[in-house]
Amino acid sequence: MIDEKVIVSGREVIGQYLKEMRKEKGISIYRIEKETGVTRQIINSIEDGSRAYTIDSFLKYTSSIGAYLFFGDKEGKKDAPLDGDHILKEQERNDPFK
Repeated sequence: MIDEKVIVSGREVIGQYLKEMRKEKGISIYRIEKETGVTRQIINSIEDGSRAYTIDSFLKYTSSIGAYLFFGDKEGKKDAPLDGDHILKEQERNDPFK
């Protein structure tokens, strides 16, 4: 089982990185809030890692600042991007009604 301290620390590191990226791009919290509907409180939670947030809010936030996430195993296999366009394409491709 993963220690809660590890999870909180991970949120803080990711949030700090995303906040720096947002600031470097000159994107305001107000702009993200207006474009995505993600509240200022949730944006602050993402950026400071202070509390948990939904994956929906996280994906809206990262898409709004142009951040792309990649996941893979320890050997670097299965490196898949996670962004809005990729998710929509995968949903479409895997749609059981098509």
